[in-house]
Amino acid sequence: GGGDIQDINTAVAGGKNAVENNFLDSTGNVQAPVADYIGRVGEVTKELQLTCNSECTDGQYLKAMQDAGLVPRDPMIPPDVGRALFELIPIIGDYATIRTAIQNDDYETILAVVSQAHRVRAAAALGKIGLSMGKSIDSMPSIIKSSIVASGRVPRVLQSGGNTLNQSTANALNKYFDQNINKREWGRALESLKKDNNIRNDHHGRILDNGDYINSNGNVIGNIGDYLK
Repeated sequence: GGGDIQDINTAVAGGKNAVENNFLDSTGNVQAPVADYIGRVGEVTKELQLTCNSECTDGQYLKAMQDAGLVPRDPMIPPDVGRALFELIPIIGDYATIRTAIQNDDYETILAVVSQAHRVRAAAALGKIGLSMGKSIDSMPSIIKSSIVASGRVPRVLQSGGNTLNQSTANALNKYFDQNINKREWGRALESLKKDNNIRNDHHGRILDNGDYINSNGNVIGNIGDYLK
């Protein structure tokens, strides 16, 4: 009867869902090898950026991760933190760890396992997710507070277009990241960012003084600081 057909449809849908979500267990923890999980996050990122020509919204990022079974359909996740999650998950290893840490105001646990090169990005992403979940800025470590304050200002454009990174741009990036490296190294970092995001090397984006590289629509493609060797 109709009930049997409905049961079959439900079973098929359930089986499909299980295949799609075999990276996670029922509580949202990663059950697949972490390397496989992180590799799939990278694949989904590149697939999505090709689909929307690197003009993706936070909502698109979140939906792509949920559709791929990489993040549970958790009502606690606001749609505007999709990109922040995409930045954190490859660094941390899974969403459940991030969610639990934020719920417990335990940001230091996550920051402790983040390499120095990724700490600024991770702190900014944690702050954004925490605020979206209704957490108080007062409960956050100073590195996260400062990243929230920095993200609250309008970053200055250091350079628009051009295939060569200017010396003045390198100087400003050195100041922001507390580095002392030549413009050629910054140029290589920018090339790596473009390659990682499937962007042609002659793509004319804008470099901001916080290291963000943005496209013509003002969407952040990545941060140059994450690509320093």
